[in-house]
Amino acid sequence: NGLAFPSGKGIDFSATSDAAGKSSELLDDYEEGTYTPIIMASGSSSNITVTFSAQYGHYTKIGDVVHYCVELEWTAKSGTDSNNTAYLNVSLPFAVKDSQGIWGSSTLSYNTGLEFDNGGAYCHNNKDGAYIYFWSPLDSGRHDYYVKTSNLHSSGGIRLAGTYKT
Repeated sequence: NGLAFPSGKGIDFSATSDAAGKSSELLDDYEEGTYTPIIMASGSSSNITVTFSAQYGHYTKIGDVVHYCVELEWTAKSGTDSNNTAYLNVSLPFAVKDSQGIWGSSTLSYNTGLEFDNGGAYCHNNKDGAYIYFWSPLDSGRHDYYVKTSNLHSSGGIRLAGTYKT
């Protein structure tokens, strides 16, 4: 499923060295694959369960950069969030690196299953976690609106794509 190099080995691009401040010119990882993405909720008060009819996830990892796409469709949800504070997340194939605030970006390209309280539909890759979460823009009181378990329709679908560092 991927190229495996011993530590410190890989494809060396140093013959074309031209950038000051570079940290490496060694490509030591390449992988393409699939994974089974899920919708989950953060927080200990949530026991939400989603019944999926389609779960497709594909990724390409080149060095420490991951490109991914996800399609999820579901026919039912059950469970509760006892205090309606659990945020909805979608799993990623690898953890997002916390590197000087550069975590990557994701785009929600199709949505029939999430309700956004403030109109906008944005994704945020979560640093140090293998998931993204959804939010709407700030209101006049400077409050973000995070998509919570109560914002998940009982059936629907979403498509996501993104890039991030791991």
